[in-house]
Amino acid sequence: MFNKFASASLLTLGLSRVSAFAPPAVSYRSARSVLPASQRANIVVNNMSTEGSIDVSSYMGGAAPEGTEDYISKFQYCQFGSGAQLLCANYARAESRRHSSAGFLIVVVIFLRIPTVQQTMIRVKDPKESLDFYCNVLGFKLVHFSEFPQWSFNVYFVAPPGHTSTRGDKTWERCMTTPGCLELTWNYGSEKEEGKVYNTGNADSTGTSDGDKVRGGFGHIGITVPNVYKACERFHSLGVEFHKSPNAGGMKGLAFIKDPDGYLVEVLPQGEMVAEPVDCLGVAAEGGEGYKDNSK
Repeated sequence: MFNKFASASLLTLGLSRVSAFAPPAVSYRSARSVLPASQRANIVVNNMSTEGSIDVSSYMGGAAPEGTEDYISKFQYCQFGSGAQLLCANYARAESRRHSSAGFLIVVVIFLRIPTVQQTMIRVKDPKESLDFYCNVLGFKLVHFSEFPQWSFNVYFVAPPGHTSTRGDKTWERCMTTPGCLELTWNYGSEKEEGKVYNTGNADSTGTSDGDKVRGGFGHIGITVPNVYKACERFHSLGVEFHKSPNAGGMKGLAFIKDPDGYLVEVLPQGEMVAEPVDCLGVAAEGGEGYKDNSK
């Protein structure tokens, strides 16, 4: 039963292919066009023009890296225009495959007018390394970025390319109507510091005055993939650091990898969690230690 904060409506769609769900590529519009006039002069949009600028053009368009086309962030919704704001593309893909012989698909979706998670923000040491990881390894696309040289920081919003909002004609509008973005915040100069800069929240001593590890609250972000073992084979070939390979530990069939700053990224299957005999690091499915609390 819906509570007083939710209302429902039904949408019926006839589709010949699930590819109809994919929104067009997001084109770049500068932050100048979406901020008040008093702030526009402070936004740097010409890449490589100042110390706080990097060339991000390669992260904003083009096809997803091979093997990442179906990666989904766990807090992600697929958002469309005014007629269908919270349509689940995962369900549509699954049902399309199941009923492909019919030549069309009827989808009935119930929409709830409830808040959605638009972004999670993490601070990063080197924006180029982080964008390489999230865009070239995980297959995300840069949806929007803004540079604030007057405050010595930039922000970069990334999201899975097949789940970007098509609302509005400016990247800021599309970003703010795309749930599940990851905001990468770079404070100028951090890339020049030695070693790790930010505490990841998982038994990490970074930034502590006494060098002792702290019991942090932040745990991880997560993605889902069609096959965890195949995805991890690719991650391993790209030199990604593993915190837990698919067969390590007591829980089989899921993995944890690290981004350039050491933040954990959980890798889960989009279907049933099934263990394979040996994973990318040669760990057998049989045996293994039990659950480990990463905060300690």
